[in-house]
Amino acid sequence: MRNLAKYILFFTILTFVFSSCSKDDDSNDNDPVAGCIDPQAVNYNPDANTDDGSCQYSILGSWEIVSYTLEGQDIMLSYQYLYQDIYNDGTYNIWGQTTSNEMLDVSGTWSTGGLFNHEITFINEFGDTSVFVVSQITGSFIAMQGDTSLGWAEIEAVKL
Repeated sequence: MRNLAKYILFFTILTFVFSSCSKDDDSNDNDPVAGCIDPQAVNYNPDANTDDGSCQYSILGSWEIVSYTLEGQDIMLSYQYLYQDIYNDGTYNIWGQTTSNEMLDVSGTWSTGGLFNHEITFINEFGDTSVFVVSQITGSFIAMQGDTSLGWAEIEAVKL
């Protein structure tokens, strides 16, 4: 009789262990989880499997300017390279080298505004203000257009 009680206890515990390890029948791994699915975004959701268009990207960091037109003129034809570093303390630095080997190094402040913070205002150390509207941004690319102290500008840059 004592052995029978041990067997019953053993099978009861074994049944409990296996039933507690079983998968919940109500859950379904195929259910859509909406969210940002881009790992480069600041609000990336690793559990999301359906992109809901909510991805947000940071402008902070170092950017290589790959396209820059001012009043329709290709400014990049005058540069060997041109970079912009945007810092989280609200400052920035644009630096590069012209095709005539002159160095450019301009600093200033920046801020965001507008609906969804899609507007970036840059004020350089000389007091010149440029206001750009971001038309496209990912974790590695930005395109923006706007008014500068020299006229209408369009800029595209890749994140380094």
